[in-house]
Amino acid sequence: MEYDFSYVGNELDQMLHHGKPMSAFCRAVSENIDEFSGQDFLRYVQEGKIIKDIFFVGLHNERCIYTVFTKPDQHWRFNVYKALKKSGQKIWSNEQEFLESYLLGYIR
Repeated sequence: MEYDFSYVGNELDQMLHHGKPMSAFCRAVSENIDEFSGQDFLRYVQEGKIIKDIFFVGLHNERCIYTVFTKPDQHWRFNVYKALKKSGQKIWSNEQEFLESYLLGYIR
């Protein structure tokens, strides 16, 4: 399995110009941080080039918010990703890691 780590801090550009189908960000609800690293995803959401979804998961006595961006023709990935994250709250397997990597476009 080959991983592509060129996306780190560059997810928006990867989605717009290099075929990355989805980006996901997570933070604790109590945190006040810029989880998008200054990337202007919302501009492209407003233009209809990217779809934004959010969901919540409880992890380690903390509630986390996931913000997920997909290309319109790849929106199916969001529902699979959400189900994957909710199913992996207690145990995380190699198979789940592989599926997450595939959904996010890290595996070529």
